[in-house]
Amino acid sequence: MLKPNPLPDCMIDIETIDTGPESAMLSIAAMRWDADDSAAPRNSIEILIDVDDCLARGCTYSEDTIKWWDKQAPDVYHKAFVQGPRLSLPDALGELRRYVAGVQRFWCQGLNFDQIILEQAFKRCEEPRPWSYWQWRDSRTLMKLVDDLPAKDSRAHDAIYDVSYQIDCMFHVFNRYGIDTFK
Repeated sequence: MLKPNPLPDCMIDIETIDTGPESAMLSIAAMRWDADDSAAPRNSIEILIDVDDCLARGCTYSEDTIKWWDKQAPDVYHKAFVQGPRLSLPDALGELRRYVAGVQRFWCQGLNFDQIILEQAFKRCEEPRPWSYWQWRDSRTLMKLVDDLPAKDSRAHDAIYDVSYQIDCMFHVFNRYGIDTFK
């Protein structure tokens, strides 16, 4: 049995092979953190997904997105498409559901991609969502408040790197504006 995770926030990032709401996912990364405490330890989960299972369930892909992936750094491409083991879509969603139990606020880069694709995946697999619509927060909007965010490195589009980077950026914004509590 999993111990309850006291960290109230969770940043989520997915990697996909399309850009629409029915897109097949390659991976889900989620990192628990505390928006009120930059010193609190973070913990994360990265779930690699069997893209063939997604496609067999009717998820979509785009030739343009596949071509885009072909241009990414070799280690990022390898992790997205080759590295394993990979879970079926229902098993991946079950892992995510268990990991996010007790989260108060969910964060992602914009509320029209990661969240929407995950919502559709839970619906497709007839699984209950582990959140309510009002729990979602948009990190991209807050990050646009400053023009000196930390630089990204070549691991961009590695979901686990992206969630950590996005959290670092959130604390950068909080510090800039003197935000010490996010209730």
